[in-house]
Amino acid sequence: MLHPLKTLLSVVGIPHRPEAWNPTWDVNQRGSWGEQWACWYYYHHRKAAILDRNWRGGGGEIDLLVREKDTLVVVEIKTRDPKDPDPLSAVRDDKRLARLHRAGLAYHQRLPRPRPALRFDAFLVTPTNDERPQFNLLEDLFDKDESE
Repeated sequence: MLHPLKTLLSVVGIPHRPEAWNPTWDVNQRGSWGEQWACWYYYHHRKAAILDRNWRGGGGEIDLLVREKDTLVVVEIKTRDPKDPDPLSAVRDDKRLARLHRAGLAYHQRLPRPRPALRFDAFLVTPTNDERPQFNLLEDLFDKDESE
């Protein structure tokens, strides 16, 4: 059996460019749109393998799990309102970050040894008037020592 991180694309498949933003979408449609763009970005621009979306465990949910080289990346995705004066507010929510951290560690612990390095990212997707939204990637939300 192949190590889970050696599988090229196990669940999501090759992400295609998402459709254009529709301001009439409900909150779930907006979130799904942001997740589609995050998959597209990590796969096409960072050459990462998409492992899973919306994984639940460890008392939380992980929006996106990707493999970048020998690192498992846990990604929290936020689709932001372009009028939001504080787009980082959701990323600074301590309770949300604690749940993300616990879920990421739970996923990481279920992998066979030797386990890959672990990193936590936040990916902000903001609609624009252009065809492509604005991306903000915040890498390594936690200190390395806390994630191991």
